[in-house]
Amino acid sequence: MKKTFFLAIIAWKLFQSDLSKITKGVSAAEGERMLGFGDTSNVVYPIQDVYYIIVKDENLFMSKFEAFWSKNTPKNVRASFGSINTKGANGVTHYVVRSYKNFTDKFKDNYLSSIKGYAEYINSMKDIRTIHTSSTRILLGKW
Repeated sequence: MKKTFFLAIIAWKLFQSDLSKITKGVSAAEGERMLGFGDTSNVVYPIQDVYYIIVKDENLFMSKFEAFWSKNTPKNVRASFGSINTKGANGVTHYVVRSYKNFTDKFKDNYLSSIKGYAEYINSMKDIRTIHTSSTRILLGKW
């Protein structure tokens, strides 16, 4: 048992060292989810697009986010919005996460452009938010 556990740790560390050659570390942020739409089951959605944003008017942003995503969340997609409590020098105040069940759903033929009103929704957000950074993260183990 101890030998198996020890070998599993070595295998995991080797995997991490190989993975670190093709990925880069980023800072973590502590926050609070304020809105979420889509599947409410406990199913894990392991592929996530994360947008770190600077929001000028939180209430206005939340109302627009809720109005759009409450009616337009595609199947196998979750959308959430939250605040970041550990604000850094970069001024980031909030995040938006779009989570996908699998890569097929993430890379569908530009499903966002097919959602009625998406372009108008994005344009209405320009004056109240600035996207600071974005990234895609993939869950390889467990949260």
